[in-house]
Parts: sequence; structure tokens; C-alpha cells
Amino acid sequence: MIFFELGSLRDRVNAAVEQQRGVVYTDLDESVNRVVVGVTPDAAGSIAAAVGRAGIPAGAVQYKQLQPLDYPYDPTNPTTFPPEMDPAPVDTAQGSARRPT
Repeated sequence: MIFFELGSLRDRVNAAVEQQRGVVYTDLDESVNRVVVGVTPDAAGSIAAAVGRAGIPAGAVQYKQLQPLDYPYDPTNPTTFPPEMDPAPVDTAQGSARRPT
């Protein structure tokens, strides 16, 4: 599958799961040609069922079980990030990324 086809598939997955509780994030894993859906453990089954009802092949999607976010995350707002994707601020004096203390 080429990249734009994978992106189109991710758009279909997003449409299938946008009203589902327990979706933490969606992403592409180009190295294995799959859409990745981060889900809370209690929602994994219902999310997979919603993806299946949308006609998306089960083998095209990987599910990663994660804990729910503890702050509102809006996937349509590029200024918010899930914790595992939150960019660290760059300490320009040291030339490296670091987390604030």
C-alpha cells in the first residue's frame, strides 16, 4: 500500500471511530503498512467492531492498549498532544530536548 492509500484508510478508520469512547489516538505505521489505533483497555472490543462494521479489513489496523488521557485531547487541534507524543521543549543553551522539572 502506498502512503496516500494508507492515509485514506486512516481517514476511514477515523470516521468509523470518531464517536466511540476509548479512542486515544490514531496514527500511521508506515513500516508495517497499518493504521494504529490507541485504545483504552475497556474499549478495545467495541472499537474493533466499529472498524469492522465500516468494512475496513482487520489486518489493516493495529490496536495499542493505553490508559485514558488525563486531560482533554482534541485530535483536530494540532496544539494538543497525547502524552506519549508531546514534544519536549528544546533547551537551546544545551542543544537538547528536555522535560521541564
